[in-house]
Amino acid sequence: MNLEDAYAKLNIAKSNFKNSEYTEALLASQKCLELCIKSFLDEFKINYKPEHYEINLDQKVLEAFSKFIETAKRTDWDIERYRKNIAKGLVLLNMLAPVRSKFDFGIKDIKQHKILAGFKEIFDSDFRDIADKVVSLTNQIYWVFDEINPKLKKVI
Repeated sequence: MNLEDAYAKLNIAKSNFKNSEYTEALLASQKCLELCIKSFLDEFKINYKPEHYEINLDQKVLEAFSKFIETAKRTDWDIERYRKNIAKGLVLLNMLAPVRSKFDFGIKDIKQHKILAGFKEIFDSDFRDIADKVVSLTNQIYWVFDEINPKLKKVI
């Protein structure tokens, strides 16, 4: 996992939003955030693969961030900005993750093979403002990870 992959997903999210493809914009934003966080964890060699089907990603990121601030020669203002944006990224990722299956399949009754609503019906123009905010916030968070990443290579 690397930030180049995350950047590609960010561009896909922006493009999809611009083309009114809100489902795809939300999906790409989620993937971008996931790749940013995994890249950050990889830099500190912190395992994020689930053990026994469970992982506390928040704890893993906190561990990586603690290692980062121990070694990073940054101002308190920078550290605070990084901390807040990384926390926002985790919250946003945690908000988007449970909705993932709805992006892919809509809302279905599996037993009766009926569809209440497909994903295109659900994530229509009513979700434009949400998608706009998610893509915008993902962009902001990506650039924080991008700013941190070169510094990691200099201090590790």
